[in-house]
Amino acid sequence: MANSFDLGPVRTFTMLRAGRKAAAVVLFGLSLLTAVGFGVLHSSASAAMSFDQLETRDPQVSAPAGTFQGLRQDGVDAFLGIPYARSPVGSLRWRTPEALPRIETVYRAQSFGDSCPQRTIVRSFAPPNDISEDCLHLNIWRPANAPDGPLPVLFWIYGGGFYIGTSATETYDGARLASRNAIVVTINYRIGRLGFLAHPALSAESPDGVSGNYGLHDVIAALQWVEDNVASFGGDADNVTIFGQSAGAVIVGTMMALPEADGLFDKAFILSGGPSLSLRHRSRNGGPGFESLETLGQRFAQALVGEEDSPDILEQMRRATPDEVLEASFASGRNLGDGTRDHLAIDGTLITEAPGQALQQGRFRSVPLLIGATADEGTAFLNAAQIDSPARYEEVMRNLLGDDAETALRLYPAGVDTDSAKAAYAEFLTDVLNCQMRLVARANAGREQSTFFYEFARVPDYAAEIGIDASHGVDLGYWFGNFAERHQLNADDRRVSDLMIGYLISFAADGDPNHEGAPHWPGFVSADGERHMEFDIVSAAQPFRRQEQCDFINPRLLNQN
Repeated sequence: MANSFDLGPVRTFTMLRAGRKAAAVVLFGLSLLTAVGFGVLHSSASAAMSFDQLETRDPQVSAPAGTFQGLRQDGVDAFLGIPYARSPVGSLRWRTPEALPRIETVYRAQSFGDSCPQRTIVRSFAPPNDISEDCLHLNIWRPANAPDGPLPVLFWIYGGGFYIGTSATETYDGARLASRNAIVVTINYRIGRLGFLAHPALSAESPDGVSGNYGLHDVIAALQWVEDNVASFGGDADNVTIFGQSAGAVIVGTMMALPEADGLFDKAFILSGGPSLSLRHRSRNGGPGFESLETLGQRFAQALVGEEDSPDILEQMRRATPDEVLEASFASGRNLGDGTRDHLAIDGTLITEAPGQALQQGRFRSVPLLIGATADEGTAFLNAAQIDSPARYEEVMRNLLGDDAETALRLYPAGVDTDSAKAAYAEFLTDVLNCQMRLVARANAGREQSTFFYEFARVPDYAAEIGIDASHGVDLGYWFGNFAERHQLNADDRRVSDLMIGYLISFAADGDPNHEGAPHWPGFVSADGERHMEFDIVSAAQPFRRQEQCDFINPRLLNQN
């Protein structure tokens, strides 16, 4: 069969034998959605958090990194746009982040820093603020009148397919979470070819002889900054929960397998994604369609400067503008919906094996873990999937699964009309991600009892109207408590969101989401089998009901090269 299950997360099916072009369109749609989620898109007119009615005295914090002046509104302090590393510009482009010296003047941390360079096809996914390479900033929210004692820290990593995303997105405003007695940190990290480029010349100049994964190094640098400074903001450096969605979830799962991240976080929350079970190698080509990341980098360099091996190739590449880098990224045929497999790489130092495989083999750091997905992950991608008939659905499945297609078509049967074929394909896509995440949960639960799974099944009215149901990203606004006004969510949605936030804050505090007044959320593995919390109008623990489907899918996930 085709080697086709790259669901880390559902950046699937890059190896389709026929129908590969259609699959790429599907993946592009997924990568767009990971940026902010259908349910909680920011308004492009909103350039930053609004503090129209400021209290008389702005908060000020003196930390090892410097003294920062923030903003106060509605009982929450916000410190925005704090640099956590030197700007990766000029000679620092395509290098691991360098630490900043202490800022000796009072730093005015009252607006988001620039978003990292990116290009979006859909206007509503564009960052709401300026874009530049000077983008390695983080934001901190804290309650203005915090209780005695350090507070748990929530550290957010955005999604976006590794080529779009920003912490300035309205959805990721941390004020509501912080108001529940937590410190919330959101970060920018380099994306696209500026964050994930490998090239032989870059490897040659590196002291470690490697290149790529710069965006991951950014996340580690931001975590180190939090470790060194969060106590000054009232946070507990020994109680940090990292959480992220889609590509951000890939990073969270990857961090669990990286020795360099040991000691920088204490709990993890993985939303609609997870560590990849297969990655490109930095320098060694794999099978057909699975070239090394350096090979992709050489293709990119040729598109950028017109040659691959000039003696001053890096100087030429570093002289290029960010817009030229983005143009070459698209012109070289990559960076459009290719997600994890075309960005992360086994480089031999930071990543020495596919992180998902490391988890399955027990080579990872087990921590208290929340993990889960939405009930209809796959519905958002159907328009791009070109499933226009039952015959087309069967063709896609046969191209994808080869000899295993008969079993899949039995597990995911289509009726005689197009709608049923679309529904079957969406159910399959949803299960591929869900089953992959259960592999992660099982691996962690084998060593850490505090492992909790969820399924988000609430379908807000606006999602039902456009036919995406509880799709990829719809839950983001519920976890943060932020919703776009035009979606007109009702009291039920607010109640579901409040419940979810309560679980998250409790988990961040002590590794257990359960708290007084909320339905009991059992551990993932119990005497009754695997269980998860289903979030809906009535939220309650439910048994896992997709075992036959996962028994089919999981071996194929685990047998990737």
